[in-house]
Amino acid sequence: MKVLYIHQYFATRESATGTRSYEFAKLLQEKGHDVTVLTGDSQLEHLTAGQKRIAATYDLDDITVHAIKNRYENHFGKWRRIWAFLIFLIQACFFKMNKQEYDVIFATSTPLTIAIPAMFLSWKAKIPFVFEVRDLWPEAPYKLGYLKDGLLLQILRRLEKMVYMKASKIVALSPGMAEGILQQGISKEKVVVIPNSADLELFDIEASDALRTEWGLLDKFVLVHAGSLGVINGLEYLIETAKLLRDKGQHHVRILLTGDGGKRIELEKLCKDYELDNVIFTGKFPKKKNPRTT
Repeated sequence: MKVLYIHQYFATRESATGTRSYEFAKLLQEKGHDVTVLTGDSQLEHLTAGQKRIAATYDLDDITVHAIKNRYENHFGKWRRIWAFLIFLIQACFFKMNKQEYDVIFATSTPLTIAIPAMFLSWKAKIPFVFEVRDLWPEAPYKLGYLKDGLLLQILRRLEKMVYMKASKIVALSPGMAEGILQQGISKEKVVVIPNSADLELFDIEASDALRTEWGLLDKFVLVHAGSLGVINGLEYLIETAKLLRDKGQHHVRILLTGDGGKRIELEKLCKDYELDNVIFTGKFPKKKNPRTT
């Protein structure tokens, strides 16, 4: 089967964010399927450094990756994020594909707007598309206060329902997300739950003290948050935990925050205010190195 996999933030183990799409694409390849990825290049900096072209094609572990130039950072404000979503949406709709070139389109959110090029290309090529829900949109940004009651919210809710109706199958990452989809009047038979998981192969490595030495962690018990430092992550509780550990004399514990995001500056300031020396911010960090911090 030939699959067109659409994900705006496709990332590899060289990237500093989640690699679900990469791992699934690689697994599909191993199962004998032919996978082509259509993505933005924001999480592929190890490939696109210095790249000025609007789009480029790469071969990653036998996966053909078409990367559209599309800058996106977790610290972007609402309107800068929306601009990034719209630019990718428009460019993805112009992706060249023949009617018989693919058998199915697999589109994974966020954002919800990823479904628009998926639906358009599905209609153009007369093939089905599957939609994967990583966050309930627009419910998630609404709950976070990024969206207010009004015309835009109504439009996005109508788009959400239309996407669910037109998709051949819907993949949810948790039972709670599946329940949110079913509440839109979607039949239970149409929804499949495939949760996030850990790739044990990634942790099958020889022990290395290089990173622990670099950060002075050789004799420490380390708690690692490997991911974004954004509003939705609620990482203030980790800083409060670090303060509590310090106050109780638990000096053998360190908290390692790998990644970047809109809350990083605020979190670093909170550490400074509390005069904490048991929290370490590493910045962006390739996923393949994360196991070596444990």
